[in-house]
Amino acid sequence: MAKKGLPILAAMGVVVLCTLVTSSGKVLWKFGANNWPLFPAIYQVLGGFILHAIAAAVLIYLFKKGEVSILFPVFATNYIWVNVFAYVFFHESFTMLKWAGIACIIAGSIILSRGSHKHGAVVG
Repeated sequence: MAKKGLPILAAMGVVVLCTLVTSSGKVLWKFGANNWPLFPAIYQVLGGFILHAIAAAVLIYLFKKGEVSILFPVFATNYIWVNVFAYVFFHESFTMLKWAGIACIIAGSIILSRGSHKHGAVVG
């Protein structure tokens, strides 16, 4: 009988979505920090916490059902999105050194995530 649940690649995709959510939360924190102590800042900061909480709940569920040693390295892509969002929203520089770091993050995430003894494993 085949296992029912979320295929590992789909679970990894959900983790990437979680990193987009947490990175968006960091952007809200930055907006809040830039606006502090003005009125909208508290909502921006709280919004960032809420986004982190939502992503954390999804990640905890995935970690309960799947191998954390496969799923968590994918969460490192969070650093990539933070750099992209910083460039887009705050006009921060995007240097060759940052590109090299992003390449290392991608390579490391792929290597670590493929190190499972259960290729094609199911989460859930």
